[in-house]
Amino acid sequence: MNINNSCSIYLYLLKYSINKMLVHSYIVNFGIIKNYFFCDFIYKKNIKTKNIYDIEKNILNLNTLNKKILKFNIDNINLLKYFKNNKNIYSYNNLKKYTKSNIIYFIYKIDNFIDISLREFNFNININNLNIEKKIYQTWYKNKIIYRICGNEKNTLDIIKNNNNIKKNKFNKLYYIFKESPGMIFWNNNGVIIFNELEKYITEKLFLYDNYFKVKTPIILNSSLWNKTKHSIFYSKNIYNLVINNINYYIKPMNCPCHIKFFLKEVKSYKDLPYRILEFGNCHRNESSGSLHNLMRTRSFFQDDTHIFCSEKDLENEIIKSINIIFEVYNIFNFKNIDIFLSTRPNIKIGNEDIWNNSENIIKNILNKKKIIFNINCGNGAFYGPKIEFVLKDLYNRSWQCGTIQLDFFTSKNLDASYIDNNNNKKFPIIIHRAILGSIERFIGIISNHYLNKYPLWLSPIQIIILSITEKQIDYVKKIFKKILFLKIRVKIDIRNKTLNYKIREHKLNNIPYIIICGEKEKKNKKITIKSINNINYYLISLNKFLKKIIKEINLKKHNEIFNG
Repeated sequence: MNINNSCSIYLYLLKYSINKMLVHSYIVNFGIIKNYFFCDFIYKKNIKTKNIYDIEKNILNLNTLNKKILKFNIDNINLLKYFKNNKNIYSYNNLKKYTKSNIIYFIYKIDNFIDISLREFNFNININNLNIEKKIYQTWYKNKIIYRICGNEKNTLDIIKNNNNIKKNKFNKLYYIFKESPGMIFWNNNGVIIFNELEKYITEKLFLYDNYFKVKTPIILNSSLWNKTKHSIFYSKNIYNLVINNINYYIKPMNCPCHIKFFLKEVKSYKDLPYRILEFGNCHRNESSGSLHNLMRTRSFFQDDTHIFCSEKDLENEIIKSINIIFEVYNIFNFKNIDIFLSTRPNIKIGNEDIWNNSENIIKNILNKKKIIFNINCGNGAFYGPKIEFVLKDLYNRSWQCGTIQLDFFTSKNLDASYIDNNNNKKFPIIIHRAILGSIERFIGIISNHYLNKYPLWLSPIQIIILSITEKQIDYVKKIFKKILFLKIRVKIDIRNKTLNYKIREHKLNNIPYIIICGEKEKKNKKITIKSINNINYYLISLNKFLKKIIKEINLKKHNEIFNG
């Protein structure tokens, strides 16, 4: 049985069961990502874990599927009439956007629930392979709570359970979350190393391209600044506020107003443009407790925020460079399958329609010029402008929105952030809001799963561990340790009085890329023996030759590079 076929059927049954068990629920989105499927819906009441068990039980009770499900074909015109007459969960107006002429659709019906597809399904599947996750995800969209229920094929779920970043965090000890501070990460030493390496890499990458001003800004700012930028209107439910000496302050949910303050101080003339400002800024957003999920959804997070202030003549070039940088960075992390979305104007926004039309067309033209295939995400733009969204697919083909390029013609005017052009006229710059990794916390969670916690050498918290076999080799181990440490390679030693097999097994569990073993033969011949994370062994080789290869591997940032002796 084709797994995608199975997931399509499971998703259909999930939608049916939600519709039946949660009366007056309204499905707004759903999808399949390889062997993983999800359904987003609105429901006026609070969803509890018991509801998920009831939904799953209802599906599993459908033992004779072919007798329960009705199937028939319908063309484009009659499809619209059918859904309009039946008042199904689909919005008639939304359905019109997706129907195409000369296409035959398949309609499936259980009881009074109706669904459509472009393909015909074989319902002869083992329904017991269905597994619904017993966790509720939720988020806010347009002042409504959106719930998400997810599911997997059981064999796929086993892989994910064995390799998810919550379980593996016990070995790697990247972070902790404490009940006194829900949704906020306490980074351990290993997590700090990965965080710092990501910041170092992004910073060096950007400075190779252009001149950037790297800054640090405070997290508490007077509410008047957020009122001017309109964030206090559009993000009011997600902003933490506090009163100090009868003055209202906000804990910043994003970095852009702070960066505009720098522009006001630093830029006077068109000769100063483009002005590029970079910050790994700490933001706080008041997410609902039900939506919090380890590294993937937090209340406090760091973001690799860049704001580029430019004139219209530089705009296209700056966006193209940003797109190129983002693709190059994702390639380093071995993300090959990337979906691109153009998110257009939301219903509630600032500015006039002419500027919105122009800004959306600018992005469309650039994407077409670069021959990038993209989808339109209607109504999902920022309140100040459209955006390009980069959605990564991890090892399991699950989607994660990380990078973004946002076009903003309005905010500089709201803060009177201007410059003098070559004709001595006052002008307002266009602002490009850009993030490559997005939330650093979430990105670390994504790559931890994507790499199965076997980080590439340059990211690995411990790159090399040196083991002694007996106490006779301790001096030799320490000598090698000092030489490697001098090269700024992250190295540790293990000279405990434990068996060699015990130590090797322990460090393999910790996914140390290279284990150096020092016994009497190695000491006598002034050589080393290596066990790599790729399960390839190298006996009695030169330390200098090994280190030369290691330094090259770190600098190239290759994933799981195999040392070739």
